[in-house]
Amino acid sequence: MRRALFGLLASSCLLGVLCATLPASAQPKGTAPGSSSSGRINLRRGDAGDADAQAARGRARAGDCAGALTSFDAAIRRTVEPTLRRDRGLCHEKLGHPFPAIDDYRAYLESYPDAPDSDQIRERLGALEEQTGTGGPSARSVKPRDRDVPKDDGEARASVSFGSSGASASSDSSSSSDSSSSSDSSEDGRSSSPTRSYDYYAAQEKLADAAESSPLRYGSGIVLGPFVHLPRFFFGDGATQTDGLGYGVGAALRYSTGPTVSIISELGYAGIGTSGASTSRSGPLLMAGVELRLPVSRFASDHILLRGGLGYERQMITGSRYVLDNLLGRFGVGFRHVFGPSLGLELLVDGGPAYVMPEDADARLHVLVGASMAFVVGF
Repeated sequence: MRRALFGLLASSCLLGVLCATLPASAQPKGTAPGSSSSGRINLRRGDAGDADAQAARGRARAGDCAGALTSFDAAIRRTVEPTLRRDRGLCHEKLGHPFPAIDDYRAYLESYPDAPDSDQIRERLGALEEQTGTGGPSARSVKPRDRDVPKDDGEARASVSFGSSGASASSDSSSSSDSSSSSDSSEDGRSSSPTRSYDYYAAQEKLADAAESSPLRYGSGIVLGPFVHLPRFFFGDGATQTDGLGYGVGAALRYSTGPTVSIISELGYAGIGTSGASTSRSGPLLMAGVELRLPVSRFASDHILLRGGLGYERQMITGSRYVLDNLLGRFGVGFRHVFGPSLGLELLVDGGPAYVMPEDADARLHVLVGASMAFVVGF
């Protein structure tokens, strides 16, 4: 009797284990229980360049915003890339759907408040909120930052007009000859933001990404280039023993730590007077310091530069082989313009105290004043 009961209990336990393991083993390999590969949500923020996003933007450029909405919806379900919400909002606005456009614009600005086109989108959002009575700032109260507006390439663009009868949409495929006069306007003559193509917004994003990665703009990295110090003047007791202007040539090596600060150095050759003259003097040049970059234009194409550091120059007088060691306080202020992502031209005023130490005389204090120019490349 005991053996029968024990056997029945063992059989029941074995049957329970098999029932519990069968559903898990029946699940397809590589798929988590309770989910399917077709319903998986992949939240990512990337280039939003999948097939649905490309198809949506292609249709929008062609003026088929109604056909683009389905592809936008499919792309947005798989990614958190904010520009898709902006582009879908532009399509809704063109089609006269103010409330979906408002939702998309708000989502875009919340996810990407510092976007290169944020001012234009805020202006569009403000106009829609004012037109629908949903609150928010008036479009006329938003003052967009200065923008570099590229020439239109003739692609189809969406424009929206607001009148007493509501919102109406039209497609403008005019060429660059009349793009300067293209703008959103209302019946009372007020002007809204200029119309923009989708390629315009994509170009602005590429410029912003390039600025973030360039050590000459906002990024970090190595900066190299040749420099010239010309002219240079030394003022002080005994500073006029040689004739002619001072000069310096060499290579600049720097490391940008981020948007505003760089570690800088120079290695070169400096001199005073005409080369070969008995009173001329020359020798090696060294310098190390810190540079502060203050951007004054969009995407940091232009900077005000502030520098400070220490320098050393060892100069030998040609006729007498007399040696002078110079310890320099090097301070400068200037301007840099960046061409493209990685080439810059710098012009500075440079100078500071110069502690001159002759080999057989007392040290004396001079003042160095000069100009500097450099071509630099960022890596």
